[in-house]
Amino acid sequence: MGSKVLNIYNQIFDQFQRYSTVKSVIDGLSGNESLTVLEVGANAHFNLAEYLPNANITFSDINEPVEKGHYSFVQADASNLPFDDDEFDFVICLDVLEHIPEHLRAEVISECTRVAQKAFIMCCPIDNDGFTNKAERRVSQIFKKFHGVEHPWLREHFEEGIPSVESINDTLRSLSKPYQHFKAGQLDWWECMMNIHMLETADERFRSVCESVYNHYNRYLNNVDFSEACYRGFWVVGESIKNLKLEHPKPSQNDKSCMLLLNELTHQLISLTEENRHLGAVSNEKDFNMKELVESNQFFRRHNDALLEKINSLEAQLEETKRKYDDILNSNSWLVMAPIRLFNSFLKCSLRRLKNAFNKKARILDLCCKSYGVYKDRGVKGLIKKIYHFILNKNERQEQNIEAGCYQNWLISRNEVELKDEEMVVSSISGRPAPLISILLPTYNSDIKFLRQCIDSVINQSYENWELCIADDASTNAGVRDVISSYAEKDNRIKYVFREENGHISNSSNSAIKLASGEWVALLDHDDLLHPHALSYVVKEIIHNPSVQFIYTDEDKIDVNGLRLDPHFKSDWNLDLLYSQNYVSHLGVYKTDLVKKIGGFREGYEGSQDYDLLLRYSREIDDKNVVHIPKVLYHWRAIDGSTALSSGEKSYTTQSGIKSLKDHFDNLDMDVVVEKGKLDNTYRVIYPLIDETGKKPLVSLIIPTYNGKDITKQAIESILELTDYENYEIILVDNNSDDPQSLEYFSSLEKHEKITVLRYPHPFNYSAINNFAVKYAKGEIIGLINNDIEVINSGWLGEMVSHAIRKEIGCVGAMLYYANDTIQHAGVILGIGGVAGHSHKYFPKGSNGYFSRLKLVQNLSAVTAACLVVRKEIYSEVAGLNEKDLTVAFNDVDFCLKVGEAGYRNLWTPYAELYHHESISRGTEDNPEKVKRFNKEVKYMKDTWGEVLKKDKFYNENLSKVHENFSLI
Repeated sequence: MGSKVLNIYNQIFDQFQRYSTVKSVIDGLSGNESLTVLEVGANAHFNLAEYLPNANITFSDINEPVEKGHYSFVQADASNLPFDDDEFDFVICLDVLEHIPEHLRAEVISECTRVAQKAFIMCCPIDNDGFTNKAERRVSQIFKKFHGVEHPWLREHFEEGIPSVESINDTLRSLSKPYQHFKAGQLDWWECMMNIHMLETADERFRSVCESVYNHYNRYLNNVDFSEACYRGFWVVGESIKNLKLEHPKPSQNDKSCMLLLNELTHQLISLTEENRHLGAVSNEKDFNMKELVESNQFFRRHNDALLEKINSLEAQLEETKRKYDDILNSNSWLVMAPIRLFNSFLKCSLRRLKNAFNKKARILDLCCKSYGVYKDRGVKGLIKKIYHFILNKNERQEQNIEAGCYQNWLISRNEVELKDEEMVVSSISGRPAPLISILLPTYNSDIKFLRQCIDSVINQSYENWELCIADDASTNAGVRDVISSYAEKDNRIKYVFREENGHISNSSNSAIKLASGEWVALLDHDDLLHPHALSYVVKEIIHNPSVQFIYTDEDKIDVNGLRLDPHFKSDWNLDLLYSQNYVSHLGVYKTDLVKKIGGFREGYEGSQDYDLLLRYSREIDDKNVVHIPKVLYHWRAIDGSTALSSGEKSYTTQSGIKSLKDHFDNLDMDVVVEKGKLDNTYRVIYPLIDETGKKPLVSLIIPTYNGKDITKQAIESILELTDYENYEIILVDNNSDDPQSLEYFSSLEKHEKITVLRYPHPFNYSAINNFAVKYAKGEIIGLINNDIEVINSGWLGEMVSHAIRKEIGCVGAMLYYANDTIQHAGVILGIGGVAGHSHKYFPKGSNGYFSRLKLVQNLSAVTAACLVVRKEIYSEVAGLNEKDLTVAFNDVDFCLKVGEAGYRNLWTPYAELYHHESISRGTEDNPEKVKRFNKEVKYMKDTWGEVLKKDKFYNENLSKVHENFSLI
């Protein structure tokens, strides 16, 4: 390999990706003939010449380069190229479009297509639902830390806007040119590599190391770095593309692990570089070099030493194998057996081809059988839905890959804030009474490495008044007991018991409880880790909340390489969510006397023993005395066989959870049905539909309307035809309708036995209209229903009523979809946009949502009055909707907050599904009068509920108050 090729591999990764991809496309579309090529927006670097050394290349840019070199250069505006039609075989335009004003982009594409005879090849960053923009801004901020300004070409991205795939495809379709589109550069990989590039810009002495990283990426990772969740999109346009076939293998697990480790190391190096620059070390020490910086990093040293040792071992094995191989090849027996080997090779090859053909046909047959089974059971719609959900789950997995990288960057960005917070917490408990925390650690044949790390995470706690109670469940691996004994010898705070016979997790945990002498017990699994300040945060809450009875924290997962991922930022105490899923999980800290009072862990509930304990414990405490710490203080090990990796790893846990819930409700003397939920390890509790009088309560469904015959008719007919809960009435409130057809339809409804039509001849005031109708309602349950809803599932009303008649429940909301099958409403989150926003808005129908919350019944602060059910007595107790201050907007949020303040839990259920054709009858807030009224209502909400809006107890302060997608701040 010549020096020129090596130089290409050492180029910055994204340039290599762009140009190597162009070379692959051109090689796939042309032979060895001499080619004419134009690169538009060459940026004066002339890199294309290194990849196409035999091509006649013309470079073009709007700015003339300082040094033209020996290449042909034409200064030109890309939206008006000075070339004839089809003048070049290929036209190239790489990462240029995002630097051009949006209104000129279609012209640039048209011009480049015009002058290309064989094909026009283009690429640019693409908008991935805002993820690309977020990643670029994080990279730019790192550049700004080093240089004091934003990255210049990233700043242009922000100013001009990143193109969308749809806009480019629309332009190409309008040109009636065939094209292929594919994506490249996984977003989290791109961000990691760009951060490495930022190190190079910080100090030129990083260059050699950065070039080594580029070399590795360009050689081994570039060809597998093609995915849906990507940074860059490629388009190949032209008649000849039917001959183009590009195949990219998927990255292996080793490739992914390599990038995750590289990402972690990069951020640690960035932090160290910042610190060194702050101290003046980089600028003042002439002998500073990358090696010293890397060697000062424990994380890198640990993995690097292990890697070097493994490489040396493998090299030694390779040499020995090569020696043996040479001996065999030179032996007489090898030469004699040559004909037999040749026949055997032919036979194996034939059998392998037969096997592959059979397996392929078997897979196709299996797919056909499954598809036919779905079609037979659910029809064509059901089959299409199944395919849609398969694609949806694939997209969700790709989004998870993006989020894994985002979390690493988020941790770095929060580092300074977290350090200050930790210092304050440690300081706040210093010199105060120090309660003893007993940490329960059951072990059984634990992985020695992970067990050591687990115990070390306890020993390294900043809070020191703890005891570690280890109960080994008769491990057959003697090394486990050796580790436990050796740690106990070094630290007298470590207690242990070696059980004589295996009794499984519940009995083992009870053995640990017997060792506990602390006022509090905390649960820890044998391969998990505690945050260094976990106990300090817990003790702070104990000191400052004397009545506290239960404490839990946020958590994330940690893989075998020590990388943190998949953070779970939880709701505050959310009893109905707990009945749907053990969202509390880790870290949980309990009062020791109460745990012993309820008998500790129960045999027969293995798989959900923690869940069973928590449910029984919840019956002994007051909900007001539960404290949630919104900090990730527990790291759950994600390894094969662990439920941290996948709920499907231990399928029996779902049934064990159902058993725990059934027992819980039996003890509460509640007649409910407990079923498996929509996903593994989730549950559905079905409550009875009969109220205290032994009857199904009458529901008054109030529907205000102004004209809107067709949409109102659709709403009413869908209720009448699809609702299987029969005991309801509809109250249609006509507010000044003047459309003859609508008036005629409303008059016809008066003849229906279930429908009453009321007239409200006053200016529109949503709150007043509903308060007016409630006075005429005969039902014990009030249903606030928009005239633009459409029922989907027949059990919607029964599901909502079954919750509304529970004495502790206030408002009940439903799952509402837009007509395009994206989510309009899945509950209300306070504080988003200043007042409130809708949970998971615009997510596709069928999505699981943040930690499956779109599939779970749960308590929320508010739900929308587009479809809201509440007991009439509660409606009257809080004086209904606020018709004085909130005539149009936020009256439902205000109402729900008043209901919550009165002591009831508001609830949202995914088992009631409707379409909501939002704002069809009343229009949008688009004139000065409406805007003024809306701003006034926003002010009222902030003045009245300001502190409540700032912290939604059913959300989490670490999640976005800008977006409705549960993304990180």
